[in-house]
Order: sequence, then C-alpha cells, then structure tokens
Amino acid sequence: MIRKLAATLIVGLFATVAPLTAQVGIGLVGGYVGANISEDPVTTGLTWSSKTGFAAGVSLNLLSSGNIGFGLEGLYVQKGANASAAGFSGSEKVNYIEIPVLLRYNLTSGKGPNFFLTAGGSYSTLMSCTQVVAGQADVDCKTASDIESSDYGVVFGAGVTSGKLTLSGRYDMGMKNINSDHSVGQHVVKNRAIMALLSIHM
Repeated sequence: MIRKLAATLIVGLFATVAPLTAQVGIGLVGGYVGANISEDPVTTGLTWSSKTGFAAGVSLNLLSSGNIGFGLEGLYVQKGANASAAGFSGSEKVNYIEIPVLLRYNLTSGKGPNFFLTAGGSYSTLMSCTQVVAGQADVDCKTASDIESSDYGVVFGAGVTSGKLTLSGRYDMGMKNINSDHSVGQHVVKNRAIMALLSIHM
C-alpha cells in the first residue's frame, strides 16, 4: 500500500511538472561540506566544531518555462563533527546517501549568468559511522547502534548558473534526533552542514 501510494505521488508530481518543462538536465555534482552537529543539552566541557568533508553524486533538473524549477539529487555526503575536551580530541565521521528534493526559483534568465534561490527537503540513509578518539581504538557506531539509521531535514540556499556549470551554496539542517537512545535525559543530536557544490550539466 505504501509503495503504491509513493509511486502514485511521484507519477503525479512528474505529470504536473512535465508539461511546463522546457529543459531536462542530468548532471554530476560535487564539492565541499562543512559539517557539524547540534547537541541539546550541551555536554559540559565538550566542544563540537566543524568537520571538513565532501559530497558527490548526480542530479536531475527539470527547468520550467517560467521561473520555477524542480530538482532531484542522489549524493554521497560526509557529515559528523570534530570534538574536543580537557585531555582528548576526536571526531565522529558519519557518511550518508542523501536524496535532496529541491524547488528552484530563478531570479534572472537569459544567456549570461543566471541567479536562483533553492529550498526543499532531504532524506538520508546511514552508510557508516566511526567515532575516533586520539589514543584509543576506533568505534563503529553504526554496528553499535549508537546512531539512527536514517535522517531527514530541510535544505535552502542560492546559486548561479552559467552555461553547463552551476555553483551553489546551501545549508542542510537535519530535523531528526540521530541519537538512537531516546530515553528521558538523553541528548538530542542533529546534523548540520554547509555545502558549496559545483554541478556539470550533461
């Protein structure tokens, strides 16, 4: 039943967008990820900081005849964060397959560089999770079930397209508590990421 409903919604979405479509583009996308996490309440004495990673994958863009477009991506994304406290430092390396579904509003149109705004949602499936602490053995936090197997969030940003190239910046804000322990008193942990991505359209 759920699969049939999802299929119906997807077909309906493409049926709505397709008549307006002036250009369908498939591309390659990749770039920088500055990942971090939010923790509530914050652990006393522990400081989280941004961790550098990358994202890479493919994109499908449906550009309408007007200012509105629709995009679907499949990305491999490195997230997580660095951590430090008195006497130790480490990091949490978290890798996802992420599927952003994005609406795009074109601010300009023409032969020159064209600017746009974008917003939407994303769903992620956990591929791997590793906790690294200096001087200690690495911990596979996926196998230990310390982290949720999926995540979802909202995405918004802006960019510019020129010819077959698109440069965009976006903020990827996780909405799900990825701490698998949801008992009373446990910390709520959510992914955060800033991305700078370059797309090459085929």
